[in-house]
Amino acid sequence: MKEMIVKEGFAFIYLNNQIYSQKSIHTSLHEYTDFVKSSITTLGNYHVLKIESKTQEYSVETLSNELLNHILNTEKIALGGVQ
Repeated sequence: MKEMIVKEGFAFIYLNNQIYSQKSIHTSLHEYTDFVKSSITTLGNYHVLKIESKTQEYSVETLSNELLNHILNTEKIALGGVQ
């Protein structure tokens, strides 16, 4: 991850595209569709995710951190790491 910028109601997450695959990102975003509205674009060497909360139950920062953990775990599994 390069950077996570959290604002009121949304966050931008910058992921290095040499480390994180779009497949892992899309897989994780699919798992979080009940909690977040998201979009993804590519900017230079980064996948840029915009995350907006669909719930009042969790903060955008918490959801962003949980989503990042899920993306990392999904990427590790795809590379043959521990499940």
